[in-house]
Formats: sequence, structure tokens, C-alpha cells
Amino acid sequence: MYILFSFFFSMVVAAILIFLSRCKKTLGEIALLPRYGTGAVDVHPLVGKHISHIDTRIPLPENVKAGWAIVMLMSATCPYCLNRMEEFHKLYLPQYSLPHVCLVQVEEEGQLQKFRTVYERLPLIPVSGMMFQELELNLIPGFLLVDEKGTIVVAVSRIGDLESETAKFLRAHEQIADDLILT
Repeated sequence: MYILFSFFFSMVVAAILIFLSRCKKTLGEIALLPRYGTGAVDVHPLVGKHISHIDTRIPLPENVKAGWAIVMLMSATCPYCLNRMEEFHKLYLPQYSLPHVCLVQVEEEGQLQKFRTVYERLPLIPVSGMMFQELELNLIPGFLLVDEKGTIVVAVSRIGDLESETAKFLRAHEQIADDLILT
């Protein structure tokens, strides 16, 4: 009887320890999620930085540095990136014709080819994974909205978020312009 009791007790203790270790892992993963319910959504570290943060290491086209623009962040090995680029071309560009460029994370020479075959007119700039890390370009797939002063004002990964944030910022921009004309 004692052996049966000690076996049962050790099984219960083992189950509790496994449960607690899985809870700790799950709580760690939950802590990494944005806090949407509280209104305190984590802001990407690039938001608020000037586009020169990127341009000093990766030369960007002049039209992207001259005013409102979109910088896309993609990876040649990302399974979602081609879909996001497709959404960008079909849903976003017809509504907002902002200058744009796509920074593509590549590690090997031929990886950029699949992007070039699908979107031959899209300005693509190959960038190493190391450079992506150094510049905090870790939002893949991602879109950075740059305002007229060259400040990155939005960093999102979904087209719907990009559309709503662009509309919000451009409305605010138009309001500022209207206020200047009225005064």
C-alpha cells in the first residue's frame, strides 16, 4: 500500500511541476504580446525616428526621402511577404499613390529573383539579415509610413492597418495645411 501511495504521490507532484513549467512558458509568451485591451499598444522602436536612420546605411531613392512615402520590409524566405506585396499593390496603391520602396532581406544572391519576377517594376533593395537586425527592421512583413518631415510615423504588418493609419495621418496633415491657409 505504501508503494502505491508513494507512486501516486510522485505522479501528482510530477504533473504539478509539468503544469507549472508550461504555465511559466505560456505566461512568458503572453508577456511578449501587445496589450491591445489596455490601450497601451507597444510602439515599434522605429516609430519617431528619422528616415536617415535607414538611409545612412541603406541608400534610399530620393522620392522616398522627399515627403510622404512607404518603406516595405520583406524577406526572401518569408512565406507571407509575397501575399502582403500583392495586397499592397491591389488594395493600397490604388487609394494612395505614395512613393515606395521595398527592402528585401536576402542571404543568398538568387533569393531576390522571386520578388523581381512577380513585381518587376517595384523598387527593390537587397539587404542582409545582419543589416536588418542592426537597423531594427525586424517587422517582416512590414510597412513604414514616413511623413513629410522624414519621420517614421507608423510601423505595421497588415495592409488594413496601413490603410487606416495612412488615412489618419494624411487627414491630420490636410487639417494642418487648412489651418495654415486660414490663419
